[in-house]
Amino acid sequence: RHNGTMVGKTKALSTNLLYHSGYEIAAEMGSELGIDEKDVKVLQEKASKLREVIRERFWLPYEGFYSYFEDEEGNPIKTMEGLGESIALLDNGFETDPDRVAKIFENTHTTEYGLPSLWPQFDHSANPHNDIAHYYHNGRIWPFVQGYWAMAAARRGNITAFTSALISLEELAEKGRTFAEFYELNSTFPSERRRQLWSDTGYLGMIYQGLFGMIFETGGIRFSPVKPEQQFSSSIALSNFRYREMVLTINIEGSGSKVSKFIVDGIESDKMNTLVPCHLTGNIDVYIEMH
Repeated sequence: RHNGTMVGKTKALSTNLLYHSGYEIAAEMGSELGIDEKDVKVLQEKASKLREVIRERFWLPYEGFYSYFEDEEGNPIKTMEGLGESIALLDNGFETDPDRVAKIFENTHTTEYGLPSLWPQFDHSANPHNDIAHYYHNGRIWPFVQGYWAMAAARRGNITAFTSALISLEELAEKGRTFAEFYELNSTFPSERRRQLWSDTGYLGMIYQGLFGMIFETGGIRFSPVKPEQQFSSSIALSNFRYREMVLTINIEGSGSKVSKFIVDGIESDKMNTLVPCHLTGNIDVYIEMH
């Protein structure tokens, strides 16, 4: 414990996934800025190679999810990490195997109040409250992790997983009248962790990127909503959403995860092309019908 040399030899799932996303985003930024194509290709190749290694070394075929980390000897431990599983699913280009996607949703552990940060819990020390490593993320529910899980479920069109994550976090917030930094599995939380901004934004992410389905791309915002039938009225709206030089008003009719009609400022687009281009300005009305 507390052996920096040993810890330095471990390799975490979420950290490597963030590096993978970083390479991909850097390549896109480079293309937008007109940097040398060779430099863009180098970044793309790094992303591709890292993706291959992560998928090969972190996947646990018998457990049906990605390992939390490789230990100092290069062995993947049989523990899941909520954030890592979420990031793997959130990037459609990372996990392209439908069977793996289905298994992650099926086998990732959830509780009455949501997705624990790590599971199963590691053994507690004799004095867990004096050892932050044992009580901080160990089997607790972190709203920002729940937010990523919900957004990933929405991105994959899994309305059941999205709805469960949304309801669970709303129940936690209502019980404590706040978005705490983290929660015990029984919904309680330490008083000194009562307020946390990234917990608030985790919930907002569920609404913006889940319920209203915003996917922020180089060319604008693409919409792919996931709207549960039982939790919302037939019509919902989001007003005064500022994006670049626009102020968006978004109305969604119906429920489900499939777009049947997409209209921007009165002009209907192909339902497969749900992009609001980034060059638009002023007040923009978006109307979406779901089924």
